[in-house]
Amino acid sequence: MVSKFRLHTALFLVSLIYAGTYSLAKDIMPRYMLPLGIVTLRIAGAALFFALVKRLVAPHDKIIGRADNLRAIACGLLGIAFNQLSFFAGLNLTTPINASLLQTISPIVVVLASAVLLKDKVTPPSWWAWPWGRLARRHLF
Repeated sequence: MVSKFRLHTALFLVSLIYAGTYSLAKDIMPRYMLPLGIVTLRIAGAALFFALVKRLVAPHDKIIGRADNLRAIACGLLGIAFNQLSFFAGLNLTTPINASLLQTISPIVVVLASAVLLKDKVTPPSWWAWPWGRLARRHLF
């Protein structure tokens, strides 16, 4: 089992990197790079990294088939590329503080949208149903 200190240190470092993205990206855009360029570099770098890891870790006789690779590429383009492009394009138009506040309230918007669109009841347990609630209940307390 991972010690609480190591777990909290890892979570802190991830939060630090995540928080630094706003200011760093805003310093880069639009003077040195546009949002599409940043997203292209991130995706190309991640693709190269994971392709290398796949070759080193996966046994050669059990390499994923072509159909799975095509599905993974489609999911990456729609789930990662579109998401990241929307994020960086929005950040390019606003300040890092406003972007971080808008991103922070997104789980609230999801709960409210599910209440309106899906007629879900908004109850106190649904407040802990957000992703960080599950993580916090399982690992931190």
